[in-house]
This record gives sequence, C-alpha cells and structure tokens, in this order.
Amino acid sequence: MGKTVRITHIIGGGEFGGAEMHLIKLFHSLKDTFDLRLVTIYNGELAQKMREAGYPVNVLSQTGRFDLSLYRQLTRLFKSSPPHLVHTHGVRANFFGRLAARRLGLPTVTTVHSFLKQDYPLRREYWMAYVMEHLTRPLVQHFITVSHALKEALQREHIPDNKITVIPNAIDTSVFLSGDARLNKRKALREHLGIGDERVIVSTSRLVPVKGLDVLLQAFAGLKKHQGDVKLVLIGAGIEKKELMALSRALEIEENVLFLGYRRDIPELLTIADLYVLPSRMEGGFPLSLMESLASGIPSIATALPAILEWVDERVETRTKAPFYLVPPDDAERLKQALLDLLHHPNKRAQLAEQGKTFVQTTFSMERLADDTRALYEKLVNRSR
Repeated sequence: MGKTVRITHIIGGGEFGGAEMHLIKLFHSLKDTFDLRLVTIYNGELAQKMREAGYPVNVLSQTGRFDLSLYRQLTRLFKSSPPHLVHTHGVRANFFGRLAARRLGLPTVTTVHSFLKQDYPLRREYWMAYVMEHLTRPLVQHFITVSHALKEALQREHIPDNKITVIPNAIDTSVFLSGDARLNKRKALREHLGIGDERVIVSTSRLVPVKGLDVLLQAFAGLKKHQGDVKLVLIGAGIEKKELMALSRALEIEENVLFLGYRRDIPELLTIADLYVLPSRMEGGFPLSLMESLASGIPSIATALPAILEWVDERVETRTKAPFYLVPPDDAERLKQALLDLLHHPNKRAQLAEQGKTFVQTTFSMERLADDTRALYEKLVNRSR
C-alpha cells in the first residue's frame, strides 16, 4: 500500500500515560509503511516527543474542555490534508474526530485503551464522557481494543464482533538494561536516592484511586512488622499524592516510602528494584507498567484482573503458569503474604524474573503490534475506496 496512504491520529495528549506511550510505539513501528500524522488537543509531552521524532504534529486551540471549535478546526485540517483513515484515541478526540470525519466522508477507527470508569471516576464526568462516547459510536467503522476484556465490554453494548479487533499493547524490550550496565546503574541510582542494601519494592503508575496504591501501602506496613530492611518506591504523579503521603504517615512507614513523582527514566529506575507490584483495582489492557517490570527482569506481583488473566489463562489460586505472582485486588493481607513469600525465596524470584522476560518478548512484541495494525489499516482503507 505504501506511504501514499495517510493516517491521521487524534488524541487529547494532555497527560502522558499508557495510551500516549502506545501511540509513540505504533508510529515508530509503522513509519516506513504509512504517512502518519498526529493531532492533539493539548500541547503536552506527547506533542513534544512526536515533533522531536520528526512526525507532523498539529495542536488544536481551545477555550474550554468542550469547545465546539475543535470540530471546525478538525474539519478544516481534514479538508486541507485529507487522510485516508482517521484513528481516534480518548473520549474528546473520539467525539470531535468522528464528527469531523463523518462531515467529510472519511472512515474512522477508534482504539479503546481502558474502561470509561477507569478514566472518569467522578459520577458527573463519567456520565458526560458516556454520552459523548455513545452518541458518536455509530459513526465508527471499526474498533481496536487492547484486551479481550474491553472487546467483551463493547459487545455487551451491542457493538458487533466483526467491528472489533483485539490488538494488545506492545513493548520495546531493547531499552531495558542487563548485565554490567544494569548493575552499575543500580548502584549509582541507589546511592543517589540514599538507598543502601535494603530490599526495594517499586510500583510505577499514576497516583489515582483506581491504581490501588493505598492497598500497597497497607500491605507494606504489614510487611515492615516481619521484614525491617525494605523500602517502597512509588514512581508517578497524580491527584491522590497528598492522601497517599498522609496514609504513609498514619501507618508510620513514611521514612521507608519514597515518592519520586513523574519520571521519564523508567527503564533506568527499574534497576533499583528487587520486587515490583501492580496493585490496580481496574485495568483495560495488560498494563504497560507491568510489561516494563517483566522486561526488566524484576520478579513481579499483580492483581488478578480480567485484562491480565486473559493472557495467562489460569486460576488465581494455582499461580502455576503466570510469570508473576497473582493476588486479588483490594486485599492487603494477600499482597503482604505474596511479598513475604518472594522475599524469602530467592529461587522463586530468579525463576519468575526469567519467565517474565520470555513472556513479554513472545507475547507483546513490537512486530506483532505493527503487523496486526498494518493489516487492519489496509483492510479499512481498501474497503473505503
């Protein structure tokens, strides 16, 4: 099909999370096949990174979150540089992108990265997003979901099976350190952070309620009663930071908990970890943060959520096939026991570390992301001609 086929992606781009990282990887994977363009609603980190990588980026102007001029700006943009396919990500990008594409008769595809309730925990915001999303869904030619759990959610809302394709997230494992480079970085970063020989537990996520970090703090407080030489490092920013810091003080563990805030050097920071924990209450797809910990060779613990279990095909109680430890969500006691078990069994940690790297490399490869997306683009563009 070649680079004569133009694909325009639209996304909010106000924060930098899983969807934004996914989009960067997708562009890098398909840059030699398609003419890829990016439109963002915010001039944030995503727009900056994509410009630096040499991709055409248009940032829309707005006076408020529901500025109707976004529709007019997109319509003008599509008229001046017509794409063969419009690919949208996120509620506002979906709403305005679908309307503008429909105005000009352009086909659209939407990637569903997460559950609406995961992104909009407040009741009023959720219902506003729900209405915007469902009003324009009939305008979409095809949906991509990053998990079967999200596909099933769409099917329950009467989206037919033949309009949904599951394409999971992917990860570039080459950016994670190994061997002497890993050991040297681990030593330097631990010294910089004031960490000695303690065991270090790391979690990387937005500091928001759905990520379950309050449960991790409670489990860590219980762990401290049995294992004194441990530290917990939380990497990420979000609206729950003050509450989490207050909880760490109330649990009397604040001296052993480091809040590092938002960081760009995740592959390097992960070298300080002995264990990794993902305590989420909800995930739409297999989390990129868990992929990163596994790719880095860190024995990991994750909550047994549908979007995670679908890739390991097992019961929570057995823990025989997953290359990481599984615990129920919202269960601080089970999480504490999992931490103790791994800390006391180095052979199990080593086994999980190796299995995790192999699992990520074979299941969530960049090649699979590129091949599956390329095939879908070609089918949709050919159908619209």
